[in-house]
Amino acid sequence: MEFKELNHNRHAVKRFKNETVSIDTIRAILNEAHYAPSGINMQNWHFVIVESAEKKAALAATGRGHNGEQISNAPAVVVIFSDTNLHDRFEKVLQDGGIENETQEKWVGRIKNQYLEEVENYTPQYKSDYLAMNTGFVTMNLMYAIKDAGYEGNVILGFNKGPHINEILKVDARFRPELVIVFGKSDEKGEPHYRFPLSEITEVR
Repeated sequence: MEFKELNHNRHAVKRFKNETVSIDTIRAILNEAHYAPSGINMQNWHFVIVESAEKKAALAATGRGHNGEQISNAPAVVVIFSDTNLHDRFEKVLQDGGIENETQEKWVGRIKNQYLEEVENYTPQYKSDYLAMNTGFVTMNLMYAIKDAGYEGNVILGFNKGPHINEILKVDARFRPELVIVFGKSDEKGEPHYRFPLSEITEVR
């Protein structure tokens, strides 16, 4: 699907057909999503595919308003977490990442000589903003990948976040829960919402 068509036709859909989405399909969609950009390429996202009916029910219980119903009824549920241990994240990149070109070689050099120390000195607010920004990048990629694969979906922000989400899903405490993504096949295509005219949100200096 061409990007303009994808961009203009992706809308929030909250009701889905009772058709299973295979784990392999979800993984393929996540594989496309994870090519999103991130600040200093830290790639702090961590995906949890919620397949267990028991865990899905427990997660749904944390939803606010009708969000719990969306989680309960969605054929595919993915929770996006952020890795808060950025030092170890970069250490793993140094351990696992190969160097294939000059740009990557320079980036690895910056990790060793700058970023490993720099991330240790982030203020809590700066670090939180960084994690949230990167989550936004990968989430938008994920929503486009879902649509491009022939599915409809929605981003759920309204759920009670906290360590109990990690406990429900048996996820290490270093990972911070960010968003819940629900998707599946649907007869609905969603509806466009109002967008501010570009003239009202753009200035030239």
